[in-house]
Amino acid sequence: MEATDLTIGVIEEPGSNGSVTTYLELTNNGAATLARKWRLYFSLGVTPTADETMVTQVLLDGRYGYLEPGPDWQDLEPASSCRINIENWLFSGMALVARQGFHLAELNDSGEETLLGAPTLRPPELVALTAPRNPWVSARPPGPMRVPAGNANEIIPAVKQCQTSSDHIFYPGLYVTDNLLPGETKILEDLLDQYGIHTKTGAEINLSIDSSMDQYSYRLLTDERVIHIVGGNEAAIFYGIQTLRQLMRVDGASCILPKLQITDSPDFEHRGFSLDIARHFQSVEQIKKVIQAMAAYKMNRLQLGISNDEGWRLEIPSVPELTRIGSRRSYHRFDEQGNPRALYPAWGDDHRDVEGYINANEYVALLKFANFYHVEIIPEFNLPGHANALLRSLDESPEWNLVDSSDTSSHRSAQGYSHNVVNVGLEDTYRLVKAVLQDIQSFYDAAGVRLAHIHFGGDEVPNGAWLHSPACRQLSVWNQDWNVDKSEDAEKATHALMSYHYNRVTAIAEEVSPEIQIGFWHEMSPSGTDKSYYNAWITEKGNLDLVEDLLLRNHPLVISNASYLYLDMPYEMAADEPGLPWAGYINTETIYHFDPADSWKIPDHQQHLVLGIQAQLWTETVFTPELMDYYVFPRLLAVAERAWNRSPNRERWPDFVAALESRELGFLEQLGVNFRPFTGN
Repeated sequence: MEATDLTIGVIEEPGSNGSVTTYLELTNNGAATLARKWRLYFSLGVTPTADETMVTQVLLDGRYGYLEPGPDWQDLEPASSCRINIENWLFSGMALVARQGFHLAELNDSGEETLLGAPTLRPPELVALTAPRNPWVSARPPGPMRVPAGNANEIIPAVKQCQTSSDHIFYPGLYVTDNLLPGETKILEDLLDQYGIHTKTGAEINLSIDSSMDQYSYRLLTDERVIHIVGGNEAAIFYGIQTLRQLMRVDGASCILPKLQITDSPDFEHRGFSLDIARHFQSVEQIKKVIQAMAAYKMNRLQLGISNDEGWRLEIPSVPELTRIGSRRSYHRFDEQGNPRALYPAWGDDHRDVEGYINANEYVALLKFANFYHVEIIPEFNLPGHANALLRSLDESPEWNLVDSSDTSSHRSAQGYSHNVVNVGLEDTYRLVKAVLQDIQSFYDAAGVRLAHIHFGGDEVPNGAWLHSPACRQLSVWNQDWNVDKSEDAEKATHALMSYHYNRVTAIAEEVSPEIQIGFWHEMSPSGTDKSYYNAWITEKGNLDLVEDLLLRNHPLVISNASYLYLDMPYEMAADEPGLPWAGYINTETIYHFDPADSWKIPDHQQHLVLGIQAQLWTETVFTPELMDYYVFPRLLAVAERAWNRSPNRERWPDFVAALESRELGFLEQLGVNFRPFTGN
């Protein structure tokens, strides 16, 4: 039988009380019977219902596994079909439900498996989405509304103070006067060249630093003979240039600007975007495009997720296995000699190799590029959980012992992994942390850029990890009187072990890079100190006690609220809209009207602990560069607006829309961004 002889379709049918029943329909279009010696692999977790007996599911790693004939399987004859009842999941009602990465294998009489390839996939037949099918999404988002005409001269993000008149100034040409700011001068001259208005005569643009100003504040003043951009530091002057870019109206080789004086500064120190390149790799060119867009709208920190369960994406020369194995996913996990060469497929992969990573030289160049645009790259190296790629890469290495072989603890992560937690009681865990950090530090040194922040993750460690590990029970933090079969003692033990891990990794980071600031996700905050900062990602209706407890311990907070700032959520509820809708539906307007000051009801006396906000793009469903652009833009401009100006002004939404449509979408096109068509929200 050929793989393409088997056609697979996902079919939904309406049931009673608004329920939906979903089937996997198999059709045999070949000449041979599909008997019992086959396996149908998937990588997105397709699961038969509990009462389905035609097939059996076997999970190998996370949501990767296969279906094989069950006790009631009937041979599938040519030109016949059968239906397998499957559970609804997050993608119910969405075209993504069919992207399972199906691949077919057959077994011989000895049980040896031969890969046949990908079967034929037909478009899914879906029941129309009229309401969210996920119980944690409480309401359908509002549809597009007519937006009143706004002021297309709006700056994004909006400036704090602007004194202007109705007068406009005509400049027959512009040039930059000599200064001690070569980076900002080049950026401005490149901008003038791009618009064809860079001359040696005409009005001058003067760039200067005023050390008496707040470091990220700037002033922009236009008059007939000179344009002044004054800032507290180089980054502030760069921000002034970005404002100037939005004000300019070019007419041939000439330029028109309003006569004005702007005084502007950010409300938040941390104006961030987190990009996961582990789930589906995003190239250096894609990352550069994001950096340029972030900088254009005055965002300053890019958290780059280099590791997760499904991939390791940054070369670490002292531990080459991490990218040699961990940057590739494939059905062919082992080479002909039986050595590991890849991870298992995940998140819609089929049998073919899917790979990619950033090598050391590329990363050094990327750091220089980002620094030029005043964007700091914060590497995220996720521990102790979300470590499946790390562990699979090093499992057979004699150099590393990261799992206690005597540990009888049983646990499974939210993503289905049972082998994704390093053992916090083993010394090799911390030897590895140091090796990775030393190599990362060397990249920053080579780039001439300070490693100011590192993010250690710390999220979603599955319950039960390490509780029966002899290595952990030998640590000084372990209380021999604990009975971990009791939930209270299990919680105490987990807290003690997480605190031990926190203390070890932060000490190593501070040794490798003194004065570094260390970030974690909010799950680590009960075990951490106020020396670190914490990204809280819970939804608006999540467990608010987590945030309250974090702030009571005076922990600095970055708001990463999934209800508003997770850019992997769908823009709207539609079958062909991509996204992972567990937290809801998030469009550009949703983000624009988000009020960080009111998020999770943080009281006024604790607002000083909020460092800023950070949007996240998790890439489980981001299969291509074009999809990445679609998810991020234009929503990222609303994130930038809210990161610079913490309080939304509903009256200015029409102005934001007008500026976006008339000016900024064209700018994004110039950057090569394939943004989602903007429909007014």
